[in-house]
Order: sequence, then C-alpha cells, then structure tokens
Amino acid sequence: MKNLYMNTSKIIPLFLALVVSSIVFLIPDSRATAFFAFQTPVGTMALDKIFILLTFAIVVSLCLSEKTLFNVSNTMKIFFLYVAWVFLSSLISLFVNGFFQINLLFFVLVVNFMTFLIGYVLSCRYVNFKLYLRRSIIVFGLINSVFMLFQHYYSDPLLIGDFLRGTGERGFYINGMRISRVWGFQGEPLAAAATIMVAILFLFDSTFFRDQKNKKIILLIKLVSLITMFFALSYTYSRGSLLALVLALFYYLFKKKIKLFTIKKIIFFTMSLPFLILFLFWRGMSFESSTFERFGQLSHDASFFARWAIISDMWNISQSFGVKIIFGLGTGASNGIRYLTGGALDNQYLSVYYEDGLIGILLLVLLFIGIMRKKADTIFKAAIVGIIINMVTYEIFYYSSAGTMLWLLMGVVTSQTRVAVKANAENANMIGILKKKKQKAKRKYPIAL
Repeated sequence: MKNLYMNTSKIIPLFLALVVSSIVFLIPDSRATAFFAFQTPVGTMALDKIFILLTFAIVVSLCLSEKTLFNVSNTMKIFFLYVAWVFLSSLISLFVNGFFQINLLFFVLVVNFMTFLIGYVLSCRYVNFKLYLRRSIIVFGLINSVFMLFQHYYSDPLLIGDFLRGTGERGFYINGMRISRVWGFQGEPLAAAATIMVAILFLFDSTFFRDQKNKKIILLIKLVSLITMFFALSYTYSRGSLLALVLALFYYLFKKKIKLFTIKKIIFFTMSLPFLILFLFWRGMSFESSTFERFGQLSHDASFFARWAIISDMWNISQSFGVKIIFGLGTGASNGIRYLTGGALDNQYLSVYYEDGLIGILLLVLLFIGIMRKKADTIFKAAIVGIIINMVTYEIFYYSSAGTMLWLLMGVVTSQTRVAVKANAENANMIGILKKKKQKAKRKYPIAL
C-alpha cells in the first residue's frame, strides 16, 4: 500500500487547492446570486456546488485507488455524530414539526460536510496541500479585493450585477445618503468580508512571521497587498468581520507569544501616529468616517437592533416549541420560523439551535473545541477563530463562500495531528531501518585498518 500521509505529489494538491479556493473567492455564491443555477428535486444546483461535488468525487477516487485506510480521531467522531444528528433531526421534523427543507439539507451536505472531508483527506494525503491552500487563498483573496475596490469606486456590483437575487440593492443609509457596499464576486457583503478576513490573516502571517526572510521587493508587494485587502474589507462595512479580524489577530499574537507592549513598539506607534492622521486627512476620511460612524450608531441601527431583538426573544420562542427544541426543528427551520422571529436570524448559532436543537448546538461546540485543541498551525486556527466569532452576525453555513472556507479550514486543522503522528512514526521507522542496514553492512564488509 502506498504511503497515505507522506505523498509529496505537487500537481494534484496544487490543482485542488486552486479549485476549492476559487469556489470561495471567484464563483458567485449560490445563496446570494442566481449565477448559473438550475432547479433539481433536492434544491438549486449552481456552479459552486458542482465544483465541490466534482472535487469530492476526485478525493474519493484517490482514496479508493490506493485502498486508503486511516484511524479516526475523537474530533472526527464528533464530526460524524454531528452530521448524523443533522440528518436525524431533519427526519424527526418530517413527522413532528414540518419545518424540514430538503434543499437546505442538500446545501449543508455539500457545502459544509463534503468540504470538511475534502480538507481533511487532502491534508492527510498530501503534506504540501496546506501550503498550496494558504497561498491560493492569499492570491484569490487579493484578486477579489481588487475587484471589490473597483466596485466601491464605481458604486456598482459590476460583473455580477445581473445575477444578484432580489432587487440588487445593497447598502445602508447614513445621514440620508446611501453608502454602497462592496460585494466581491460572491454577491454578498458579509460573505466577502469573512473570506477576505482569512486572506488578510494568512498574508499577515506570511509577511511578518514566516521563517524565511522576505526580499525588499517581495516585502513591499506583500505590504501593498495587505493594505489593498484591508481597504476591500473596510468597504464591505461589515462590523462583525472587522471586529473578528482584530480578535483573531490578538489570538494569533497571543499563541505566538508576541509581546505587544514593548518600549520599541510603543515608540514606533507614537512616531507613526502623526503620519497616520495625515494620511486619513488626505484621504478625506471617506471610508474611515463611514466605518466608524457605522460602529457608533449601534444604539439606533436597524440591522443591529433586529439581530439583538431576535437574540433577546430566543427564550420565548423556545418555550413555544416545548421539548421539541431539544431535538431541533429540522434543517430549514431558520426560514420556517420567521413568522416568530420577524425576519432572518442573521446568527449561525441561533440557526443551529433552532434547526438541530440543544443536542446539535452541543455537538457543534464540542467540534469547535476539539478542533481548537489540535496541534496545528496557529494561523489556521486563528482564521477559524475569526469566522467562529463572525458567525454571530449571519448564517455562514448557508453561504458557499464563507461556509466552504470555514469547513475546509476545520477539515485541514482536524487532520494535522494525524499527519504529525504518522510522519514522526515514519521517520522513526526509517531511522531504525537505516541503522539495521548499517550494522549489516559493517558485519558483511569489515573495514581493514
């Protein structure tokens, strides 16, 4: 049997890393757009789902061709329990609640669960898949960011304008003036913001905390790319993603044991502050004033107030369903109970709670805990932390961009301990084999002095 964990092939993992990254950044989100979509008995089939299905088929064929077998960790067991419970909760709802929707079950099956397995298997099978994935996310994130800047400049969705669902109106009002948001290729500001946030984290790590030193021209390109992606993120006006980015960076620096408040850093910040103020003044405070004002208007912001009202009313809504809430109301309940919530939940945790019940939310939290305890790359875990925080602001699982990103990263991180253990075992075996060969060679061919 070929070695599953030490395969060093480059073409296949590079190709699949580019494919899954393009689903996240370059293919319009089937939840937010009607790009290349047609109806099927189980729901809308769009290009993002087709790409995930084809990628999953390739991964399965790669495993079957080598009769791949590997041990399953406790985190993987929790994952399969969660998947099984989603199906069981939906089955129960068919006979009890009536909120089950087959199209949304098909969506999470493909965009969430299959993507997790893609990340897990490829990261186990190819030691360099993680590297190619990180680089692909940075490159495609930068491409999407440039596109987002053009959207802001023209105040128009540009290439995807004809595919946006509904009226195509995106934005909010400040002082009576409509401020356009950027959508990226995804067609959804919040999904674009969450994915760009991850690209920023990866590039931040690559710029300042990689072992190899960057040449000056490479460092300059990376710094310009970082600024470009940050402006793109800011033009989405996503408060949740900006806050999640800050907290994810703090988590990353804490895990890296980087001291933030040293004398040199304080002096550098103090000296840089006047130049930052001049830069903002030169910019005319265009995006800065809008962003800060959006943070400052929480007390009377309709978006924030609606989300908080739904959270505050959770207990009353739960009581109306009684014991059913323990088992969940079935996949699709987040849409079916809108007559009680008054609108979209805009909160992934509430969505899991209503759809999969207390059991489902418990299994999901256990899955997050198991993943964060893995001895994996800090930057991957920081990216997951950022998206987990951002889940408070909207239903990430139902977007093929941000949802694919999260479950793909979770699959990669879940696999890392298995890879490390297997690699160490392989190295130990190789060292033992080499020692035995040397001993045999000495006995067979003694050296005459």
